[in-house]
Amino acid sequence: MRVHAETGAAAIAIMEVPAGKEHMYGIVTGDLDATGRMRIRDMIEKPKPGTAPSRWAVVGRYVLPGTVWPHLAATRPGAGGEIQLTDALREFIGSPEGLYGVVLSGTRHDAGDRLGYLRANLAYALKRTELRDAVLALCREMLGEA
Repeated sequence: MRVHAETGAAAIAIMEVPAGKEHMYGIVTGDLDATGRMRIRDMIEKPKPGTAPSRWAVVGRYVLPGTVWPHLAATRPGAGGEIQLTDALREFIGSPEGLYGVVLSGTRHDAGDRLGYLRANLAYALKRTELRDAVLALCREMLGEA
């Protein structure tokens, strides 16, 4: 929200992902400054393995102006045969307002697959004092049976 207020641009959260995982995300390239703000020059939705132009991934937090809707309405199905927000956002790259990525700090959990969803639930359960010991005991029990 801060970057949008300062620039008037659309702003999205980005995070560097491990090498080899780029094909799972929308990937951006641009000019990153010392404050963790990137003026985005290009983006691609789920590039084929080994073809990503960077490891900076869009990670699902957006501050978008209302002018995104006509772009989204005009967007044709892309990766996976789905209408991709990434494709509509590419229209902002050349606009006067532009498109900025903001580096997300902290831990991000990807609940888009079963293992990621399980990892997120375990991570938060382990942070809760009333659950931590029971969850650890359960894991030990299950590992003993493996």
